[in-house]
Amino acid sequence: MPEVRVESLKKSFGSELVIDNVTFTAHDGMFTTILGPSGSGKTTVLRCIAGLEEPDEGEIWIGENLVFSSTEKVSVPPENRGIGMVFQSYAIWPHMTVFDNVAYPLQVRNMPKNEIEKRVKASLELVGLQGLEMRPAPNLSGGQQQRVALARALVYEPKVLLLDEPLSNLDNRLRERMRTELKELQRTIKVTTIYVTHDRLEAMALSDEVALMRRGRIAATGKPDDLYNNPPNRFVAGFLCRMNIFLGKQTDNTRKDLTQIDTTIGSLYCKVPEALKGESEVMVSIRRNEISIAREKASGENVLTGVVKNRLFEGDYVEYHVEVGKDIVKVRDGGPQTTLEKNEKVYLSLPPENCYVIEKAEALAVE
Repeated sequence: MPEVRVESLKKSFGSELVIDNVTFTAHDGMFTTILGPSGSGKTTVLRCIAGLEEPDEGEIWIGENLVFSSTEKVSVPPENRGIGMVFQSYAIWPHMTVFDNVAYPLQVRNMPKNEIEKRVKASLELVGLQGLEMRPAPNLSGGQQQRVALARALVYEPKVLLLDEPLSNLDNRLRERMRTELKELQRTIKVTTIYVTHDRLEAMALSDEVALMRRGRIAATGKPDDLYNNPPNRFVAGFLCRMNIFLGKQTDNTRKDLTQIDTTIGSLYCKVPEALKGESEVMVSIRRNEISIAREKASGENVLTGVVKNRLFEGDYVEYHVEVGKDIVKVRDGGPQTTLEKNEKVYLSLPPENCYVIEKAEALAVE
């Protein structure tokens, strides 16, 4: 299967710049997710790759084939790009049976009837819908409609599979199941896949690689675990990792390999990456589940005093919003400790090894 290369892509609608110099590669046979908040431009990028939107600038390559170039005046029609696409709405035709929905891309290509029957049968078996060929499309569940759309996208054996938030219309339980099935299917057929979503958990569960978008630009690319464990900037730390983030200034005080940073919630000792040791202003980030909260003050570094302002029961854990100075620190407590009440004084322990120091970036604020 080919890789997909997007180079210096730009796209505007009227005076609004929707895609701003986007460059990334979806590697051969890999599952690449374009992740970002609503309005970040991710679906527009996908539609440009499919040929459903024409960019203003840049190039798009599918394998060795240049399918779009603003400088070379190349724009290959969607039907000639070798792409299968699943839309958020599924786009299932209600007046057709399951068989006819899946067979349609082959029928418009004038394939022989016996070849159509063979391919439709194989495609339906691939997504677990064998035996439902003659069922009317409106009589299907949401999950079955999603599978029909997927079978239709795969039936003519595309080089690349594009998926635009295909699970967003499903309930949480079905969504989790379909997520697992989709990942197993992609691993089986090894088709180069580009998946669009705003769901961070979905991106991390499915992807070999993630391209994180914000306001029409790529904020970061990499493997999900690399981005999660070592967020390169404030936006990744906030959006993907759901970290607390505080502005700070490095001081000259050090203890072993730790540097004291004066932050907006107090002085914290942190391990500063070599690349940032010369920077005066930095950001300190820490995950919600890596902060300890208690009524009694603990010993050690980075113990802060705060007041509980809100308490959210989330089933597996309780999330506390604790006011420290003028900031709110969010803490996820999954332990069996006594419930803390609103306006109660508490102590927060932020282990130095879990305080990630990242570069200050004014343009990469969290949405």
